[in-house]
Amino acid sequence: MSNELATPERHLIAQALSVRPEAITNQHFVISSYEVGDTVAAEGAIEDAAYVILTGALRIVKLDAHQSLVTLARHERGALVGESACFHPSYRRDVRIVAAEQCLLAVIPGILLRQSASGIQLNCDVTAIDRHQALRQLESLSATGAEIASLLENAKEIFTRELAPGEILFSEGDPADFACLILSGHLEALKWEEGVAKVLGSNGPGTFVGELGVLKNAPRAATIRALQQSKVLVLPAALTRSICEVAGVAALTSALRAGYALSGRGLGYSVLLPDNDEDRVVTTIRQADGRIISVARTLISKMVLARDEKAPETMLVSADGLSRIGISGGAPVLVEGPEGWLDLPQIMDRLLSGQRLEAWRQAAFEANGNLLFAPDEDLSSDAVACACTGVSVLAIRSHAGAGATTLKAIERVCGAGGVCGGCRNRLTTLLGRENFTLCRTTVSSLSDGAVRVKLQALGRDLPPVLPGQFVSIDILIDGSWVSRSYTVVDSNENEMEFGVKIEPQGLFSKWLVVHGNGVLTRASPPQGEPIMSDGGPFLFMAAGIGVTPAVAALRSLANRRPLYTPTQ
Repeated sequence: MSNELATPERHLIAQALSVRPEAITNQHFVISSYEVGDTVAAEGAIEDAAYVILTGALRIVKLDAHQSLVTLARHERGALVGESACFHPSYRRDVRIVAAEQCLLAVIPGILLRQSASGIQLNCDVTAIDRHQALRQLESLSATGAEIASLLENAKEIFTRELAPGEILFSEGDPADFACLILSGHLEALKWEEGVAKVLGSNGPGTFVGELGVLKNAPRAATIRALQQSKVLVLPAALTRSICEVAGVAALTSALRAGYALSGRGLGYSVLLPDNDEDRVVTTIRQADGRIISVARTLISKMVLARDEKAPETMLVSADGLSRIGISGGAPVLVEGPEGWLDLPQIMDRLLSGQRLEAWRQAAFEANGNLLFAPDEDLSSDAVACACTGVSVLAIRSHAGAGATTLKAIERVCGAGGVCGGCRNRLTTLLGRENFTLCRTTVSSLSDGAVRVKLQALGRDLPPVLPGQFVSIDILIDGSWVSRSYTVVDSNENEMEFGVKIEPQGLFSKWLVVHGNGVLTRASPPQGEPIMSDGGPFLFMAAGIGVTPAVAALRSLANRRPLYTPTQ
């Protein structure tokens, strides 16, 4: 219907359009009425018009991936609704507008919005004053903002847009034909799952939104909604791609992507913060358990600083001084290092999940800056835990749950660890009884076809080793832990010694000869039954590889008892 508007209604429209009342004195408006539940505008419809609510209320709704109708926002009397379609190149609506109450609406022609001198900007060139003000605001946020502003100085196709709290910037599945820089306010990303909004994270001033879809040339992966009154600078897709090739801007988008990747860890908020030396993107993550973790990435030096709210009890520093790990209660609460640090993903996982960092890894970090994570270490349920018996990780965990929580108990119930012993260190990890000592190796010739290996303890003393006992040692070879067991022939609190026969086809022994000198290894506590005790005569007959326990016994007795060694 169409009727003459009273002065209060014209004032209400002028306020919604951010213009003076006299600017619309001669403007004719169509007035439409709707009942509760009526569709005012359908999703996907081509309409060059918006609505000002004179009475009643409207809901903005959208179908989610499961075709369930979800409410994105509710607008009351005096609100301007549906204007975003007027600034879309095709005037296509990306949401449905429904009457939440019986309402009376003033239909606002799109051309009036685009010609208006209000804060609602055109989907074309902004005025020189508007562009200048937007770029100066961007420039004031950070050095990176100033760099972007200089790149956009002559870009006439940019425009600004104001977003009210709850207003949608774009929706999941929409074409990615523009990106935005947040000048002020706070925007959140969300997905709709069975009618429920799942918040992925949010961004603040100085950061991009919508750049991922543009750079990947893919539909929008999430819906972006304003959490508070916000202002964004809108950049067409081609311009976005162009400026994102510049090093400083590329560093910003890279740091933002790293922040987005943390969305599974909790509710994150990313913002670009200036500093005296360089800008940094800071992502603050609030986890389900209440922990708050901040992750800062510098844009020039490419350093990462992640920290928990807890103060470190111990600070570990790598030998080169580039990386630091703060420890509290055995778990990392601070991680600092370059983006290229190979162990960064794993140590970040420990910090974010609150997992402890083993003492031997801490010692390795201080010794050579390496945490000795094996990238292909497979502890999934269907992986094999013991190659000799074929027992799976799932079976070991099942036996442990039934009470077999020691190596002896596991060997008794399923045989794992009782054949070659090479899986014993892996089994202790699965049983939660990991108690390695980090050592540095020294390899020297022993005889033709054999080498002497000495392990020097790092970080703590070695446990006592009795004659005849053996240890399992692990070395990281080509990204995988390789384990072998050797009988110790001599030991004290600082080092242990054993002999290794060089097998022509042996991976471990040949690697030791070529690369083993000075490498870090982890050694298990001593295992096996001692072969002797003090008192009484002692006779040992052995040949081949079985001679090693005899050597251990003889060395132990050499300074305490007379020895007789036959020559034939």
